[in-house]
Amino acid sequence: MDDQSLLVLSGPKHKHLRALLAPAFSPEAVAAATPQIVELVGRHVQEWAAAGSEGVVGLEALKLLTFEFIVQVGGGLGWGGGVSGCHYSRPELQPLQATAKTDS
Repeated sequence: MDDQSLLVLSGPKHKHLRALLAPAFSPEAVAAATPQIVELVGRHVQEWAAAGSEGVVGLEALKLLTFEFIVQVGGGLGWGGGVSGCHYSRPELQPLQATAKTDS
């Protein structure tokens, strides 16, 4: 986790970052994103079920789900530079995810 993460900041920096993020978590924003979230999570659960216990690596599967959420759903919440409505295929996302910081 980065030392500038909301989870580890305190004082004025925490308050400023929280104020920037708050609109993305308003009841209206979350309600608007819910169908996309349900679709995204449902798709991943179906893939995990089809892969069976040998085909799913828990941490990596959750990292991919989180990354796809940020890219595809997060844009609609004001996070992703306006990518809302864009749906990237898994082959398009995997190189992007590989370049993203994914330290556990």
